[in-house]
Amino acid sequence: MHKFVVLISMIVSLGISPGLKAQASISNDTLKCQGAPVALLSVIEENIVSGKSSRAIYLPGGKEVLMITELLSYMTPDKKLVYYTHYEFPGLDLSCDIKHKSNSFNPNDPICQYQLINQYGVDTNQAFLFTTLKGRISEAEINGVKTRQDTVTRLRSTIALRSIYAPIEYYEDNIIQDGIRIGSFSVDTLNGQKGLCRYFKIFNSKDVLICTATESALNSRDWRLLTYCDNRFHSMVAPSEADLLEVLKFLIARKYL
Repeated sequence: MHKFVVLISMIVSLGISPGLKAQASISNDTLKCQGAPVALLSVIEENIVSGKSSRAIYLPGGKEVLMITELLSYMTPDKKLVYYTHYEFPGLDLSCDIKHKSNSFNPNDPICQYQLINQYGVDTNQAFLFTTLKGRISEAEINGVKTRQDTVTRLRSTIALRSIYAPIEYYEDNIIQDGIRIGSFSVDTLNGQKGLCRYFKIFNSKDVLICTATESALNSRDWRLLTYCDNRFHSMVAPSEADLLEVLKFLIARKYL
């Protein structure tokens, strides 16, 4: 197994707005999108056999925000070799994989295509979108095991039967409506584009993650939601200070929960 690890950490240039066709290039250890510098790369690991090297992208005093491991591979049950690249956002606990041909993929292109980095660091919403659209290769697939339809995918659309007009209540981290547990939630704080922001994870009655909600700025009541069953982003402004309740109402009204 050949590995090529890239670690990305700080921004060099501002105001870049690449589209999905934007290409990444490297010049003098600088990652560029459409020719404009975005971040620095530095070697952290080298594979003598493949000739590839691992590089980190950072500035002095900067923190690592993205790690890329390239030229990972596994064998399918029908004996086909599959190459893939792994992306991980340590600060967000997000990761994904991209399958590709061994020599035809620039692992840095998605950074530009999905606008993963802005002047503040990782663009949280873009990272959620990128990792959700790409997904993770299952351990069963990597180990060469044929599986049925992903159980999580099927359970993600499960909605508990109850009156959706009944009051919504909380019990510890459980969501109760009409006397029935319809799901659960978690609340955390992240470093977003504008400093600290609140971050909700919403699970359905089968304890499967169905939505993440990120505030644009702390106590702004301006939210960006990502629903996992259809990989869609939604924007909403909470009409009251009960932000979590308003997010739940939003999901229930649109039959996500």
